[in-house]
Amino acid sequence: MTKCPSIRRLRRPDNHPADRIRPICLGDCDGDHTVSVDELVEGIDITLGNDHVESCRAFDRDEDGQVAIYELTQAVNNALNGCFGVAVCTNGVRDDTGTRCAGDCNLDCRVTEGEANICWDIFLADRPLDECPACDTDDNGIVTVSELNRAMANVENPPCAANP
Repeated sequence: MTKCPSIRRLRRPDNHPADRIRPICLGDCDGDHTVSVDELVEGIDITLGNDHVESCRAFDRDEDGQVAIYELTQAVNNALNGCFGVAVCTNGVRDDTGTRCAGDCNLDCRVTEGEANICWDIFLADRPLDECPACDTDDNGIVTVSELNRAMANVENPPCAANP
């Protein structure tokens, strides 16, 4: 099989900020998928410098160690309107749709670039499907371009937000 030279593997330095789980609901400090008034007060304290971002990393979407006004504003919107579109994932399966998280080889509800590369290798027939069955979300025995695209999108949209 000839490999297409235009296909490039995803590569990023180890311990890159995008490899860490980003908050799925900005301002949701306790992980209950809602933003409370107490959590907003925490975000304001961080913004004003009265507290450290470590007290609630869910406000720091861009992981720059600060809470910017746009991050605080989004948290207020989440408090008022809810965290719509948030995909909750348990053991590699989205709770809202019951679908498998494309590319989540170790079932931790996030897809790393390494896992997306495994899906590439399976797609190119360089690895067996049993190394990561999560690459084949429809369980038909092959990894399609659509499944590969979802796995790659899941790298940037944790937890598994790209799965329809």
